[in-house]
Amino acid sequence: QLDYPENGKIPTKDIMQAMETYATVASIAIDNSIMFREMSDARSEVKMYLDLLTHDVGNFINPVTAYVELVLGTTQVSPTQYKYLSSALESTKSISHLIRNVRRSAQMMEQQTSEIVPKDLGKSLGMVVAEAKAVFLSKKVDIRVKLPDDDVWVMADDLLEEVFYNLVSNSIKYDEHDEVVIDLVVDVVDFEGRQHARVQVIDRGVGIPDELKPMVFTRGFREMHRMERPSLQKAKGAGMGLSLVKSLVDRYGGKIWLENRVYGDHSMGTTFVVLMPLP
Repeated sequence: QLDYPENGKIPTKDIMQAMETYATVASIAIDNSIMFREMSDARSEVKMYLDLLTHDVGNFINPVTAYVELVLGTTQVSPTQYKYLSSALESTKSISHLIRNVRRSAQMMEQQTSEIVPKDLGKSLGMVVAEAKAVFLSKKVDIRVKLPDDDVWVMADDLLEEVFYNLVSNSIKYDEHDEVVIDLVVDVVDFEGRQHARVQVIDRGVGIPDELKPMVFTRGFREMHRMERPSLQKAKGAGMGLSLVKSLVDRYGGKIWLENRVYGDHSMGTTFVVLMPLP
């Protein structure tokens, strides 16, 4: 049964077309409203899980780390006991660093822009070296830093240390030698008409095949690398470190790439090159 207008007049063709257009627009608006509400609910749920990971799980891990450090620092242990305790300490600190990476990534998604200010590069690298040596106790790690005579300041934010800690820790994890040797070489170069600090992170690890280099800063890279080298299955980590590094360097207006340490032979190690603009 058709509904007829009360005045008995049938709408014109133009009015009918306008009504159809308004109905379509209203339908789209309703759908968008529903989708926005669902996205808002999903975002709230994701934030809840992020808070759970970065706060609650972190609160569980921190006392374990403190107790193991206390045992290692105050108790006479055998070499075997030291091996297992230091391995446990590495694992807890790796979990803490994963939580930190998740927190940093969440901050970057929420804050599309950040305050970029001059930062002391030498001081940041010193903090990175100290932290890396404190984390990887089960390996003999030698990190050699070569800085220019004058202090070097770069444009960055409070996450600057994350860039180089992730690069250094990645180099340590993927080095199968008894002694891990990493060089951090800093100099100042001209790039695209502006002075930049160039930081080279040079390792002697398993290297990265040339066909995988373009994908090294993607989230799926670590799994591909493990498939290429089955011996790397024991390497721990979620694989988000290098993708975070790339995002931060882009935020600072810099560049990052990697090269073979020895030309033509990727198995001799990798050099990560980071360019960061000077003030």
